[in-house]
Formats: sequence, C-alpha cells, structure tokens
Amino acid sequence: MTLKLNQQNALEQVLEVFSQEYVTDDLHKLNYKTASKNPLVQKILRRLAKAANNEQIQRLMNAEDSFDRIMNRELQEKNNIKVLRI
Repeated sequence: MTLKLNQQNALEQVLEVFSQEYVTDDLHKLNYKTASKNPLVQKILRRLAKAANNEQIQRLMNAEDSFDRIMNRELQEKNNIKVLRI
C-alpha cells in the first residue's frame, strides 16, 4: 500500500518537526523556525512548546535525564569490569 503524494507530503511535514537538525544543546528544545500551513504541524508545535514550558513536565524530563545518566554510567562501569576480567 502506497501513500498518495499529498499524504506523503503531509506526513513528511509532520516528521520534519522531529528532524535531528533541529536539536539544540538543550535536548528538551527544538530550534524549529519553519512556518507551516499544515494544521497538524501547527498543533504539534503548540503542544511541544506548551510541554517545554510546563514546570511539571520539565521536572519529569530532568528526572528521566538523571535516570539515563545513572543507567549509562552503571552500564559503562559494568562493561569496564568485564573488560578487566578478560
């Protein structure tokens, strides 16, 4: 099943919002400056901006970041121990 050209374009516009080229030093924010006429893209951008400015969501994102750092550190230490044992 193939998407029609207008469906492909609409989907590509939505996916473009999440392109890695828009990632900033603050991984919780995107540097997306393109004006879009696609109502779904506009809605996504509004919701992302609202979430990024919500203190509760910011705390959750920070907690997730902290958890990721701890897990990555633990995995790195575990991998280093394995290497030393060989």
